Amino acid sequence: MPLPHPRELRDFSRWMLWKPLRDRLSAENPDRIRSIAKFWPAAYYASIGQRKLMADEYSRCFPALSGAEIQSLVKSAYKIAWRTHLEELVLGKLDADTLPNFLTVNGQENLQAALSLKKGALILSPHAGNFMLPIAALSILGYNYTQYAARGLPPQEMIDANPHLVALNKWAVATREIREANEDALPAHYLTLHKSARDIFRTLKKNHAFGIAFDGRVGTKWVQVEYLGRMALLNSGPYRLSASTGAPIVPTFTHTPEGIAGVCDLGEPIYPEGRDWKEIMTTFLRERIEPWLSTHPEEYGVWLSHSRSRVEMDDHPLFIDNAVDERWRRYPTLENA
Repeated sequence: MPLPHPRELRDFSRWMLWKPLRDRLSAENPDRIRSIAKFWPAAYYASIGQRKLMADEYSRCFPALSGAEIQSLVKSAYKIAWRTHLEELVLGKLDADTLPNFLTVNGQENLQAALSLKKGALILSPHAGNFMLPIAALSILGYNYTQYAARGLPPQEMIDANPHLVALNKWAVATREIREANEDALPAHYLTLHKSARDIFRTLKKNHAFGIAFDGRVGTKWVQVEYLGRMALLNSGPYRLSASTGAPIVPTFTHTPEGIAGVCDLGEPIYPEGRDWKEIMTTFLRERIEPWLSTHPEEYGVWLSHSRSRVEMDDHPLFIDNAVDERWRRYPTLENA
């Protein structure tokens, strides 16, 4: 009898978390989840390749750090990621009573100020910390919240070009279905890349809070821009959207204090009046995102290594110095866009 492919074993392990374990977890008992999270070293020691990628990414983004500091960051990133993943299992079980067990939301006055203009608000966040919890929190707290999300499978042409990077076995399919049902149990709405851009404008016109992970790899309007001291390819769409609609940007960050609920900070809005999209993007990155990530780099390690491991899948890697070919050169610099 042939042995299962390592990819299938990994996907079976994920299914074990999302089905049997999730069925046994309660949003009313966060201490149980945090006690299970103490087993994070198992994931750390089982991920030699990813650990090396993460350490290398940290050394490039934060070159002033010593080797010992980088190794400490990698351990902290794994610790946070394991807890984050466990907390995400109960996302669809949260309500107004159990939300405080997992997240404290600061700065609601900033979101309310942005929405007072009646032009909607763009909730822009990095893939740092438990970035799924704010979707639950803001929708449960009564805001009309819509998240732009890359749900389902990647486009078929991407699957055909990279079959080794896209899991299609029964365990991966079942896990994806459970995860999306978990998200659908929330009072939030979702727009995917398959929807028309008109739907985004309609959502803002309804004065919704519209969430976008600004460092995601979905989009078309990529520009070369300095980010964390490196040249990156980031989507200019959110900043163009803000400039064209007048919707303020509310920078949003989530971090994971030891032993207590996570914290979501809704930052001071960036109002687009009198600015073009390039100035909005520069202000967002330089004044809001980079200072926060420099304070909480441990929250960003998993996204750095994840993006690095998937550079073969498209022509717009997060950081240009990781590109496997020259296709990224087709995208303009921020100055020339």
